Amino acid sequence: MEKSMSKPIKLFLFLTLLFTIYDSCALRTCSTVQAAVIAPNEHLWIRAEGKELKTSPYAKNPNAAFCPVGVAFFNIYDTSNSMQMFKYIPYYTRNMNMNCVRLCFQPGYEKNNITRDVTPWEFLNCSSGAIAFVDLCKQASVYVYLDAHHSMGDNRGPGNSERLWKDYDYVRVDWINDWKLAAAAFKDEPWVLGYEICNECRPNNGAAYIKQAYIDCIDGIRSIDTKHVIFFGCGNWNNPASCSTLWGNTNVLGSNVAAMAHYYSAYSYG
Repeated sequence: MEKSMSKPIKLFLFLTLLFTIYDSCALRTCSTVQAAVIAPNEHLWIRAEGKELKTSPYAKNPNAAFCPVGVAFFNIYDTSNSMQMFKYIPYYTRNMNMNCVRLCFQPGYEKNNITRDVTPWEFLNCSSGAIAFVDLCKQASVYVYLDAHHSMGDNRGPGNSERLWKDYDYVRVDWINDWKLAAAAFKDEPWVLGYEICNECRPNNGAAYIKQAYIDCIDGIRSIDTKHVIFFGCGNWNNPASCSTLWGNTNVLGSNVAAMAHYYSAYSYG
């Protein structure tokens, strides 16, 4: 009896060993073939490509032109310290069938006061800072792009004369360093559409200074964040007519960038 059972047992052990060896070889062979890992929020990213902003290849409508439409929120001008508007704006934007909010914040020195440094706590981390506002926009499913609301100077010199960034280099350095802090905070957040690195440029800084300031700031951001769109300006008060004069035909800013221009048209009511 024992002798008659030994053959099936030996055959079973042989087949078990054979399949174990086969599975091990198969695993070694397949380990070199790995599926691409797609982040859960990868479909939300917006990028600049050619002359358009485009949706993610993984979006429901992939690689489609994307047009940001929304409101500008000047939280820095709210002296009431009320949080009602702060919390209201993202949902107002969504309920009006718009898709984007432009948040004006202050990395670097205070707008129109180049002697007061705005701390990271103020522009990023406090209850009315950029991180809290981005979280609200994320909950409302609207994009937000961050606008450093500066003009490269102020009018607080003697007799209300103009003080320019080009004469106070520490202001430019602090602006770049604070943008790097913002980039570190948002580098993995696709609900941030991009970074408008300076609202407007006072022309008396000179084209060469303005251009180099943009290049240096973009380089600083890109050392930390390569995924977000960076919006650069056109020169004199961000007038589109100044863009070709400032930049010419050179492509010195890298990829995933877009021009941001301000056009103030005449309004007629009635």
